[in-house]
Amino acid sequence: MAHSLDFVGHALRAPLGKEVTMHILVLGGSPKGESSLTLRYVRFLALKFPEHSFEELHVATSIRTLERDGDALEALAAKVQAADAVIFAFPLYVCLVHADYKRFFELVEERGLMEAFSGKPALLLSSSVHWFDHTALEYVRGMAEDWGMGICGVYSAAMRDLTKAEERARIESFGRIAFKRAASGELPHRETAPRPAWDYAYTPRGGGVPVASGGLKLLIVTDGAPGSGIRAMAERFQTLFDGTSELVDLNVLPMKGGCQGCIRCGLDNQCIYGDSDGVKAVYREKLRQADIVVWAYAIRDRYWSARAKTFIDRRFLDTHQPNAVGKQVVYLVSGPLSDHANLRQIMVGMEEFGGGHLAAVVTDESRDAVVIDGAIRGAVERAVECHQAGYEAPRTFLGVAGAKIFRDEIWGPLRFPFVGDHRYYKAHGLYDFPQRQWGIRLKNTLLRALVLLPPVRRAILADMKSHMVQPLDGVLASLRRPDGGS
Repeated sequence: MAHSLDFVGHALRAPLGKEVTMHILVLGGSPKGESSLTLRYVRFLALKFPEHSFEELHVATSIRTLERDGDALEALAAKVQAADAVIFAFPLYVCLVHADYKRFFELVEERGLMEAFSGKPALLLSSSVHWFDHTALEYVRGMAEDWGMGICGVYSAAMRDLTKAEERARIESFGRIAFKRAASGELPHRETAPRPAWDYAYTPRGGGVPVASGGLKLLIVTDGAPGSGIRAMAERFQTLFDGTSELVDLNVLPMKGGCQGCIRCGLDNQCIYGDSDGVKAVYREKLRQADIVVWAYAIRDRYWSARAKTFIDRRFLDTHQPNAVGKQVVYLVSGPLSDHANLRQIMVGMEEFGGGHLAAVVTDESRDAVVIDGAIRGAVERAVECHQAGYEAPRTFLGVAGAKIFRDEIWGPLRFPFVGDHRYYKAHGLYDFPQRQWGIRLKNTLLRALVLLPPVRRAILADMKSHMVQPLDGVLASLRRPDGGS
């Protein structure tokens, strides 16, 4: 078959005289191609295990070729089929892989090339600051297992791990174990549940009085084309909202490309695309002016569409700064969301970090238009009510832990080039390190000294449960009426 495969490859072969045990194909998911940080970890493994041959394909940077040239994609599939093992090597982009890598997974399924991957051992290798690396790895694991691959090893590297001797030893141990497992001929059992089929398209029944919003502003962003079920859900929400509203259709929104990972935004939050397409206006103007924000997406494999992911990746023009503070957020989802816990976790984590309040999530899983109509109306009512009450739910682990990771990184190793983040974090009090809580530190020092005294230690341990609730009981007591009521 004639084909044109315009990848930039980097091969590391075993020296002469060394037996090659496996030929390993590396599918790179970085928009930086040859400059990928993640690939440095792959090349470290290649140097440590010269008995194997490694061949790199820069999939993300070649995605346009793969889209327009069917022969190129089939040539890639042929390389996969000929390989003894595959490494999915990718950086993190907003809780997942880069949009162009996401598009690669879509293309394989669109062209029906999954069989080339079936029965192959696979390794997953990501690099990040460990902010939602688990959701990205789970997505790739699920997709690979959907294609019949066996996951023989998963490694999440921090960006600077390769500079540390103990981490180099760790990844070498990982490689030794994972390659041995891959060469064994026995594939591990899958860990993710198969994806359920979905063919429902919502059609609203119509009617209903719009919800009074008191003049609030609504922004809806959707990847749903006119006539699709998710577009109908978005338009139904808009119809039931009586305030000012705008719907942004990502299918027609000008987007010149995805995030390039160039970090030019780090200094002053100015994206390399500037005003050359429509993305900046949505994030910097429409989103900031809105009171209620609706993300209306259809599930595509185990996430949203690559088009939606391109838009989501481009939110990085605000780098690591919350961009939805004070907003009420609603998700409208077409597809079996209850079967995609990983996606649900991404949704919650993104909104908790973004500073918005996730007021409602509505899906079409009931396959009942009347039920869905009611759920959409309820979501409008809750979003308006929460905004009017100024209510925002407390953050869970996803938001709290995620914010602390960025706090520590921006204070330390990422302060440059993310100077804009540093200014924002200082101005908004996000450097809330516990060592600055002088009162708590003094109290802990005194208690640690006192607890060394046996009588004090016995007294504290005898009624520890009571000591724990005492401050809260004091608050409750101050709120009770003299007659004992509340």
